[in-house]
Amino acid sequence: MGAYGATKLAIEHHLRIEEAQYGLPIRILRLSNPYGEWQQPHGVQGVIAVFAHRALHSTPVDVWGDGSVVRDFVYAADVGRAFVAAARHQGESRIFNVGGGLGTSVNDILVTLERLLGRTVERRVFPARSFDPPVNVLDIRRAQDELKWKPEMAFGEGVAKAVDWLRTVA
Repeated sequence: MGAYGATKLAIEHHLRIEEAQYGLPIRILRLSNPYGEWQQPHGVQGVIAVFAHRALHSTPVDVWGDGSVVRDFVYAADVGRAFVAAARHQGESRIFNVGGGLGTSVNDILVTLERLLGRTVERRVFPARSFDPPVNVLDIRRAQDELKWKPEMAFGEGVAKAVDWLRTVA
């Protein structure tokens, strides 16, 4: 676990203390990789927005390794519905994974973008990074069972919506 994960875990522990001491009912949502409209494409996070923006502007995308790294992506509106479901939850569980529940590789993202744009997306390939786990997909069964939540947006359709929005903003 890196510093980012350790910080998130420390916050979760703090929230549990607040609940125990003050009766503040908590629900912790562990999000995978949200994407969709309004995601800013000018950073290093948010691979869907970054790649789509670069592809729309015929700028190469940076790929670390062979593109086989797999992550779990969840559409932003699905995340919003998960928050509503968690706020209404009355059960004992406190922690819920919120993701698409499926793995999508960097190469899959690029193929999706190429299909949507009707052209090849240029890549700059760099050596794989040692800190990137090969696969990270969340188990969302607790959210499905207890929150009665599941992602509704298909990956390709969500990416298409994000691309359409990015076309309107530059």
